[in-house]
Amino acid sequence: MKVLIVFCHPVPDSFGAEIRDTVTTALSDEEVRLIDLYSGVDLPRDFTDADGAALSWAEAAVLVYPT
Repeated sequence: MKVLIVFCHPVPDSFGAEIRDTVTTALSDEEVRLIDLYSGVDLPRDFTDADGAALSWAEAAVLVYPT
């Protein structure tokens, strides 16, 4: 299965990051792509065309973000 994980949290060692890592490990037998919307910036970056392509590629998506 093709799974897209979208992660959005400003703190790299947050509980959300632990959830992201746990999901990634649990899906190790699947084809997984990760989008990190903070990826080294202070504010979440915009959703790009490449992100849209990854979303089209995916058969399932996991969203990890603070609530």
